[in-house]
Amino acid sequence: MITHEIKGQIPLFSLENLYDAYLKCRKNKRNTINALRFEIAFPDNLINLYDELSSGTYHPSTSICFVQKKPKLREIFAADFRDRVIHHLLVGHLEPKFERIFIHDSYSCRKNRGIHGAVSRLQSFVNRVTGNGCRPAWYLKEDIRGFFMNIDQEILYSIICRHFKHKDVLDLSRRIIFARCIDDYHFKGRRSLLNKIPPHKTLFKVGKGKGLPIGNLTSQFFANVYLNDLDQFVKHELKCRYYIRYCDDFILLSDNPGQLEKWHGKIESFLNERLKLELNPSQMKLKPVSSGIDFLGYIVRRRYLLVRRRVVNNFKERIRYFDTTLSMRDRDAKRVRWQFPPDEVELFRSTVASYMGHLKWANSFTLKRMLFVKYPVLRACFMLNGYELIPRYIPFDGMRKFRRSYNWWIPEPDNRPCSQHVVRYPLWVCGKNTRVLVFFQVGCFYEFYNTHGKIAHEVLNLKLMKGLHRFQVGCGFHKRFLSRYIGMALQNGYHVAIVRQYRRLDGTVFRRMTALFRADEPLKVLEHKSRKRVQTELPFWE
Repeated sequence: MITHEIKGQIPLFSLENLYDAYLKCRKNKRNTINALRFEIAFPDNLINLYDELSSGTYHPSTSICFVQKKPKLREIFAADFRDRVIHHLLVGHLEPKFERIFIHDSYSCRKNRGIHGAVSRLQSFVNRVTGNGCRPAWYLKEDIRGFFMNIDQEILYSIICRHFKHKDVLDLSRRIIFARCIDDYHFKGRRSLLNKIPPHKTLFKVGKGKGLPIGNLTSQFFANVYLNDLDQFVKHELKCRYYIRYCDDFILLSDNPGQLEKWHGKIESFLNERLKLELNPSQMKLKPVSSGIDFLGYIVRRRYLLVRRRVVNNFKERIRYFDTTLSMRDRDAKRVRWQFPPDEVELFRSTVASYMGHLKWANSFTLKRMLFVKYPVLRACFMLNGYELIPRYIPFDGMRKFRRSYNWWIPEPDNRPCSQHVVRYPLWVCGKNTRVLVFFQVGCFYEFYNTHGKIAHEVLNLKLMKGLHRFQVGCGFHKRFLSRYIGMALQNGYHVAIVRQYRRLDGTVFRRMTALFRADEPLKVLEHKSRKRVQTELPFWE
């Protein structure tokens, strides 16, 4: 842990503190290229940082600038890894003292807070201000215009000076706050996108002494420090009981709309005079809480939460992208082929999992169900256990042993799941009348065993062998004949699944997963809508 004041001395720039900051910085990012470069010469890099901090010669390195497109164009400056270590060092020292100053209902970039905590707190406020729905109430939602780009660096530094007096802390804070990243950066992507960003949202077009780069830990923390004066003003001078803030978005609730209008004028004056900020008039909303509060990706109502429409549309857009990437349909739509390249399906899984994590906090069971009804690519790749995704293309427990893995992919008829709620087997054992041949790769061959081997013997005219890999019977063919036997299986009315093995450099198999699923029939969805629920008859659905 980073130590604090002891007899007027702060050993902030110690190797122990730097090492703790380094461990925090590399958490969940150890395999990134910048972290690996720093770790190659880790002792030397850490000692160099220590020497620079101790001698007062530290200066931020070159940043990486890029433009983020979703949900809107935004300029990002990513600090170098060595600078991020310093950011963790400084924030780790400043945070404990400011945490005692911050109000409870500030939820951005704080431990045990976050988006879902803010939404839950807002919903509790709605219930309190309305007396559990017994009386009307209104909310005032405000947004600060170009917040990060209009932070006054001198005002921010003066706030730090109010609470800390040690020279080392103030000197490091000053170097980070007043650093001009636009003078030393490397741009990635299309530079023309910078011209499309509004002038009040880019550091290249704001005045000197203004703005903090979006993308740094210190910027997020300093945003809370800067707006803490606003929080104290609203809570202690305006005496607003129901107030919540997440970064530059904040909401006030009251049972008197006239009171909210007065507070709006006072907040606007306070921001102009004390913090040199302006409210965004286009984002100002004064409405009854019964209409729902659009906040942090959710529509907050008294008794339930809904997912914001923009979030749902973005989710659908990502699904459609992966649908075109993983599936290939013939023109007559009689054949569907699903591909499962490891990198693509893992990216797809992480994308869907993040949206499912957002959906599970809301009342979204029907939405989740209808997404799986509408998009076959979701059903082809995943099974659902609540909001947990279970990949169909890889064994659920990551088993690597040959016989156990084969029995998972191609279970014997007696071992098939008897209940639809058992989510242990891959996609081709779901349909009652689904006939699938699984081409299981073993080295340079594709093989079939036991009951599955007898089926392959009849359909593909392969010769049965006894004792193949210690199975009772089996058959197979060399991989160069793969396309021929796929055609034979499809002509005989079977779907085809290919399970490939992936090897390390030393030749050992580290993973088996589905590489292809090819069907002769289109994926049809039959929906029977009722008032209470939607019943579906779906192939490849458990």
